[in-house]
Amino acid sequence: MDPERGAEAERAAVALFGTTAGRADPYPHYACLRDSAPVHFSESAGAWLLTRFDDSKAVLRDPRFARGYARTQDAWRPAWRDRPALAQAERLLLNLDPPQHSRIRKLVVRLFSQRMVGGLEPRISALADRVVASVLEAGGGDLVADLAFPLAAEVIGDLLGIPGADRAWFRDQGHHVMAVLEVHSTPESLDRADAAALALGVAFAQMVDERRGAGGEDVVSTLAAAAEDADDVGTEDLVALALLLFIAGFENVTNLVANGLVALGRTPAALPALHHQPELVDALPDELLRYDSPVQLTTRVATEAVTVGGVAIPAGQPVVVLLGAGNRDPEHFERPEEFDVTREAVRSLGFGGGVHHCIGFALARAEVDAVFRSLVRRVGAISLVGPVTYPDRLTIRGPRAVPAALDAVRRAGRPTSTRPATTTAERPAAARGAADHGSVRPSSGDDHAWRAAYRARMEGAPRPEGVELDALVTLLGRIPLFAGCRPADLKGLAATAYAIDFEPGDVLFTEGGAAADCFVVAEGEATVLVDGTEKAIGPDNVIGERGILLQTRRSATVVARTHMITYAVARERLLAL
Repeated sequence: MDPERGAEAERAAVALFGTTAGRADPYPHYACLRDSAPVHFSESAGAWLLTRFDDSKAVLRDPRFARGYARTQDAWRPAWRDRPALAQAERLLLNLDPPQHSRIRKLVVRLFSQRMVGGLEPRISALADRVVASVLEAGGGDLVADLAFPLAAEVIGDLLGIPGADRAWFRDQGHHVMAVLEVHSTPESLDRADAAALALGVAFAQMVDERRGAGGEDVVSTLAAAAEDADDVGTEDLVALALLLFIAGFENVTNLVANGLVALGRTPAALPALHHQPELVDALPDELLRYDSPVQLTTRVATEAVTVGGVAIPAGQPVVVLLGAGNRDPEHFERPEEFDVTREAVRSLGFGGGVHHCIGFALARAEVDAVFRSLVRRVGAISLVGPVTYPDRLTIRGPRAVPAALDAVRRAGRPTSTRPATTTAERPAAARGAADHGSVRPSSGDDHAWRAAYRARMEGAPRPEGVELDALVTLLGRIPLFAGCRPADLKGLAATAYAIDFEPGDVLFTEGGAAADCFVVAEGEATVLVDGTEKAIGPDNVIGERGILLQTRRSATVVARTHMITYAVARERLLAL
């Protein structure tokens, strides 16, 4: 790398992570990093920084980049286990790696399915109308305290069964706990996080104990009941899961709505365009998530040497995926610095990717969609009337307060002069990475060659005995196809089975192709096409085993219809049974 460009990138990293101003407005520093060194090892951050969309997406989906929470904390905060909040965070779902991650995620993923969210949409819409009408009647107010938070807290509070009078307390404690997600938190913020983590742990443990066996319909009661049938899920797991669901449900949704309100307030042409073409609201949540995501970064650890964007990242090194930077990559989006309500086909990094794809994405979209549909129907203009202030954080981005005045829509005289309704086409992203297992998994397109190379690599380095192997054996033992297998047989499968995700539309394999592996579905659905007919296959099934067992070529084409998390099992391992 050109030393001058490397020095420029490091200055941007220092400003981004090390200054209050940089954290308050990170986007210019993202652009500088992306332009000077898009894959940059920062001495000040102690990690590799990724700022391009394709590199970021590829790393999120590549199974060789683990969450690696303990290893990352060991590098950044050697005494982290002495901090209750940081120690508790090791159990949070977003910090687990497969197969432990799959074991816990399985308990909750169906509770936040598209079908479940569809049943909640009328209630969410009514709630959104109520809070928007209240703020509009008052002529405005603080759009965080008066609009974004009441919506998010009521939805997730009702789902978890948190009494209304307690929700403000839970919110405050949860806000303090979020300090554990920051790359560089102050001792003072971690002190507050420790106290809050202990208090929330006690509160959620009591909630779990009270509802175990009570037959309630809220999420905590449902999780407690499901855990009764799972020998490997304890109270601490349930407490950590409930804590994460609450924090994510109120903090991320509150911030996403609030960030969107700020964007509308700073873009005067946006609301008139939405009034003129209400159908543009369909894609609005995606553009809001792209333009100013509530989650700006996530971290991974390379479990082996991997090449990303032409740069070799050594094994064991931490990687910071700057989601907010990738979402404004000019190689992927035209005019990325603009908030454009006419933009179509937006696929951002805001909900993450890979096995850590956001569980609550459907619920978050439903809440954001309901709020902004109500706004478009009722509000003619949003005027920011005071400074928009932000907490001193980078990972989680959302304003502390948004003072604004709201004017009602004037039904007579709908605006006729608006921003042109032309759409912005998403630039096709070139898939990076070759079939060599040393390269990162391609972020889009055909990755069959990459998967074949990685499968060969896994066969040469089987998973050793230990907790991870045992957890994967337990997961495989729940699949009907393997019901008659002995523990030793399942260990043979688990030794090289690896977690790999697929996005909607991804092709797992095609009819007539070589039957090289099968896929155990842990989450999501696929469409199986055979002789012109199709059927849906969901969790706790195996796809692709027929060709292997009959020793023929593939008899079907399988396409992911939702986001999927699977475990790939090689042909030789399956035949060995």
